[in-house]
Amino acid sequence: MLRIVTFKVDEGLLEALDRYARMKRMSRSEAIREAIRRLLEEEGIPIPRRRVERVKRDIPQFEIII
Repeated sequence: MLRIVTFKVDEGLLEALDRYARMKRMSRSEAIREAIRRLLEEEGIPIPRRRVERVKRDIPQFEIII
C-alpha cells in the first residue's frame, strides 16, 4: 500500500524534478520514489520488499495453432 507523504521543497528543486519526470515520462511521485530508492541503495540501507499477495483467478487459457 502506498502512503501519502507531505514535505516542503524549494521551488527550483520542484521545477527540476518536474522536468526530469516529464523527460522520463513518469509522474512526479514515481520520480521521487526512484530518487529515494537510489539514495538508500547508494548509502547501503536495505529496503524492505513489499509483501505481494497473489490472487488466484480462473482465467481461461487459449492455445494458438498455426
